[in-house]
Amino acid sequence: MVDLSPYFQNRPADKPSTVAPARSEQETAGACQHAANRVYSACLADEDRRSRTRPPVRLDPEMMSLKCGRALWFGLNGIRPRSAYGCLARALERGRLARRIVVRDLRRAGYRVDWTGSLECGYIYGLTRRPHLLEVQPVPDTVFQRLEKFGLGSAIDLEIVVQCRMGFARMDRALFVAENKSTQELHFERVQFDPEIFNQVRARVGEVMDFSATPDGTYDEDCAHCCFRASCREALAAKKAG
Repeated sequence: MVDLSPYFQNRPADKPSTVAPARSEQETAGACQHAANRVYSACLADEDRRSRTRPPVRLDPEMMSLKCGRALWFGLNGIRPRSAYGCLARALERGRLARRIVVRDLRRAGYRVDWTGSLECGYIYGLTRRPHLLEVQPVPDTVFQRLEKFGLGSAIDLEIVVQCRMGFARMDRALFVAENKSTQELHFERVQFDPEIFNQVRARVGEVMDFSATPDGTYDEDCAHCCFRASCREALAAKKAG
């Protein structure tokens, strides 16, 4: 058995008169859950303030990569995302922080990077003689390993984001950087613009924009992580009631 007594040699002795009464396991668990809820609520409030001050971008490439037509319809019609849980708001913040760290590291490596925080993308100079659009995405380990083995084409949602950013910026090349959320390893990949993908995505967006109401559909496992989940449930409930 490991002897931990040296770690507690300087610990002040508890005085009986100042010791708080012991809490039950139920009370302790309730206090911990209350602390977690307060943190989540604060994160949600901060994300809501951020979304309200952020300039609206109707054709955001990340929105255009949504495979769910209902989520895409909500975004195109100016409905603000509402994170169902504070942990989703924390994930968005961690993503922004991860991108800023990668940008900092690229600058420390000697590259010139012009980064636009409101759009979460930028341009990098010095990779070759011509500038590249810069896209940075933190990804789970499973996605990272797939990218390392098969390239960006194995993650169609990420490829759509990169292709749409290049299309809107009228750039024919990009540097895609993926950070492994588990190990902080980096995957670098140079991407050429594919007008066919860009035009196909724009055509799909145009079709969804023509709907006067949310497209029909059913829930699946991806709905639990969708920032439009609350709005979607309300819309489906209204359709059933009507």
